[in-house]
Amino acid sequence: MKKMRLPLLIALGVALIGVLFGSFFDLQISQAIANPKNGFALFISAIMPTIGFAIVAAMGGGLLP
Repeated sequence: MKKMRLPLLIALGVALIGVLFGSFFDLQISQAIANPKNGFALFISAIMPTIGFAIVAAMGGGLLP
């Protein structure tokens, strides 16, 4: 268990830094991505949540007998 502690702490630290930076820079990132002239970004913002929800639904469906 002691060997696994360091990677878990590193992952936790990266997650906390991501949440911290994400909470401060979310507006700037959203304004940069959601430019109406950027068709690729609008396509990704429309399609990726659908794919993510489909993956979660498939994981839930795997629990059915």
